[in-house]
Amino acid sequence: MSIEFITTPHERERKIKDLYIPKTEKDFYEAIKKPLSVLKSYGFGIWDSLSELVKDNLSGGGEVKYVSFPSFNGDGVPIGETTIKVGADNRPLECEQDKWVVLFPVEWFDVIPDGFNVIGLYGEQYQFNKCTADNDCRFGCLGYGILVDKED
Repeated sequence: MSIEFITTPHERERKIKDLYIPKTEKDFYEAIKKPLSVLKSYGFGIWDSLSELVKDNLSGGGEVKYVSFPSFNGDGVPIGETTIKVGADNRPLECEQDKWVVLFPVEWFDVIPDGFNVIGLYGEQYQFNKCTADNDCRFGCLGYGILVDKED
């Protein structure tokens, strides 16, 4: 009898089409406004839709509060802030608009500004801190990213 371990790969399944890593904080903020197709070509990965994560979070909501974070439409234009109702560990409990949770490529770890609001794998929102952030990756992406409107 043998034991087989199955793990999630750290490497990408597809090569990055347009290797781009911002050099400045200004470049970073300009880059994350790009359309989803461009972000994907940079190595960003779609995790799940925010509405699906909300459904998963409905049980065990815990203390309820509201959080706001920057949001962009499909062509990268900022659309202000999105405010959502959250529960335990800032996990969303409602969502008026459906958005993709789009994960940063691992190559961007060192260019994400400290204090930038990121979205985690469960839809939770928190401020990025390079000293405490996890740089582990799966499929070439970090375990956090940004919200992007779904494209039609």
